[in-house]
Amino acid sequence: MRMERGCPASIWETLLDVLERYPYRLFMTPQLGHHSDEPWVSITWDAEHECVYSDWNGFANSGELRASMMKIIDAIRERHASSFVSDNRRLEVVANEDQLWIRDTWTPLAVAVGLKRIAVVLAAHGLGKIASEAVLSQIGKTAFATRTFTTVSEAIEWVVDEQTKGAAR
Repeated sequence: MRMERGCPASIWETLLDVLERYPYRLFMTPQLGHHSDEPWVSITWDAEHECVYSDWNGFANSGELRASMMKIIDAIRERHASSFVSDNRRLEVVANEDQLWIRDTWTPLAVAVGLKRIAVVLAAHGLGKIASEAVLSQIGKTAFATRTFTTVSEAIEWVVDEQTKGAAR
């Protein structure tokens, strides 16, 4: 397998493909820590805990979901973030094709820009929980740690603990 900058060539090919399709998305400069504020998701930089935070607010169609996921990549890259907290308690359905896109396209990009951990906050029941679990099962074993939580505070606590452990190494 050909390697470039320590990553498999396929990741770089995927990144180039994404740059061709979404060139304007990867060079937007967020203001005041807000990377996106759409009806279906808010994406912000949590400076106190040094992580990207998303709060999903319902249904996003395939184009909206993928564009928002690319904004998360932008935020991770721009902030040199190693942690991402996703509050999925109000997330609704994620289509099978989008689950595969997250696995095959988004995940390698997230790894390539430096993501080390994802904390996912799940609803106790309902479509959001089912959708999130389906996405997480598609990701499988990756180069970053993934854990689920029932509250944002638990997710943040884990992220901070993991960042502290990483800094001590």
